[in-house]
Amino acid sequence: MMKNAALPLFGCDHDADVPGQAAWLSDLRRLGMEAYEKQGLPGRRSERWKYTQVRDLTRLDWALIRGGAVEGVDSVIANHALALEQTWTVVLVNGCYDEALTRSVNLSSACERPDGLDLRPLGQVMVQEPATLEGLLGHLLPYHEHPFAALNTSVLADGLFVRVPDNVVIDVPVHVVAIYTGEGQARSVQPRLVLDLGRNARLVIAESHVSADEHPVFANWVRETRMAEGSSLDHVVLQNMNGASTWFMAGQSTLADSASLDSFSVLTGARLSRSDLCVELAGQGASALVNGVYAVGHEQHVDTTTFMDHAVAGCTSNQVWKGVLDSNGRGVFQGRVLVRRDAQQTDGQQLHKALMLSRGAEVDTKPELMIYADDVKCSHGAAAGALDEEALFYLRARGIPDDVARSLLIEGFLDEAAVMVRNPALQAAVLKHIHAWLGARGQ
Repeated sequence: MMKNAALPLFGCDHDADVPGQAAWLSDLRRLGMEAYEKQGLPGRRSERWKYTQVRDLTRLDWALIRGGAVEGVDSVIANHALALEQTWTVVLVNGCYDEALTRSVNLSSACERPDGLDLRPLGQVMVQEPATLEGLLGHLLPYHEHPFAALNTSVLADGLFVRVPDNVVIDVPVHVVAIYTGEGQARSVQPRLVLDLGRNARLVIAESHVSADEHPVFANWVRETRMAEGSSLDHVVLQNMNGASTWFMAGQSTLADSASLDSFSVLTGARLSRSDLCVELAGQGASALVNGVYAVGHEQHVDTTTFMDHAVAGCTSNQVWKGVLDSNGRGVFQGRVLVRRDAQQTDGQQLHKALMLSRGAEVDTKPELMIYADDVKCSHGAAAGALDEEALFYLRARGIPDDVARSLLIEGFLDEAAVMVRNPALQAAVLKHIHAWLGARGQ
């Protein structure tokens, strides 16, 4: 039971009916609520949240929802999700796997489930095989340091479990389309995605987070990724929810020896968006690319907070983030790189650039390097500014209209990061979404 009655629950009831009654699952949910109570709602005194205020969330009367109905799912995906061809699509509605919609979408595209892929609703695994999740679920992300991840943990029920066994290669992209529908009121969803890659396994996966209507939804996600020795993960996330909604993602990836992660985020939707992306390079030779772009305006607020933990020697991390801010849009980038004492021969690079398109736009950047080893190559950089007037003059002098010239420069700025996505199918989808956002902005 909750002890602090004044602390907002956002529709979550710790005593609600949840799947899986194994003792360790019940203990985990209880510990999640205790951690949420102890941390409380983050405010300006919290260093990690000083640039992002969440008090406005408490003004709505949130109701927890699991599942729901979506009309015109093909249209929702076509208009708002990543445009991926030759992909197997998984549909979640308000955080719950929807078998009927998944079957329908894949029938229309004639795509089949990849061989060797173990993908199931998380709640089903909790009930049928809780031992599969023990030592994994709730053990990678330190929820005692993330208040909203702790809240998610307290009501563990929904989401997906994805496992790729040893030596299995999944090259066909798996597209997880998470659709949100408020159904006439403010809704809260608390899903979790668990990715478990075996030795020398490979997975290509994309997430699209989109709205089916204009009602406010608070999507509070946790993602836990375990990568065994020699595994490889190509992962793209699109957040493209409606302007009344809030999207939080707390993600933790743990990489063993020679594991390789290529992660890319595209953040263009929601009124309030926050990504906490943590990577533990726990095995020698592990490498992580954690890149992304964001494009916001009209009083949108997007916060990207990253943590690269170099725990052992011989690992590489690289971060390139680019943001475009228009109208009264606000961006936040907090990037922390920790090189532990034994992590010699570390290569850790970080770069953030922001393009300010109006006087009302604002960006806060806080790069951090904490280095306790002496044989390293680490750097960080940050820059923010307006469009290059000389470049604009050059284009206009060659007969290109002013609005087209500006769009070309913005496109080139964002594309420079997007082309770093190493999987061709994922890269093409990212570029297409960026260009669509620019086209819509110019209308």
